[in-house]
Amino acid sequence: MHIAELKQHPRNTETFRDLTGEEFEDLKASISEHGIIEPVIVNQHGVIICGHQRVRACRVLGITDVPVVVREVASDEEHETLLIEENLRRRQL
Repeated sequence: MHIAELKQHPRNTETFRDLTGEEFEDLKASISEHGIIEPVIVNQHGVIICGHQRVRACRVLGITDVPVVVREVASDEEHETLLIEENLRRRQL
């Protein structure tokens, strides 16, 4: 999906901090070397559920297309639950 079509979830920055310093540099280096290994998860409207940092790194790197998995989300509450659960799992890695 073209990166310009992706929208950040408004509550993401309230719940999770942006990667900075070495963590963000490592993510950018990994994406530069290997590409996006794990697709970004978005809802049916292109709002990111999981992958905000990967998308941010791609924007900095000038990457315009990213792999996505679209999940049908029925409500704002379901979206927020997925946002928290998916991001907590990824951060554990």
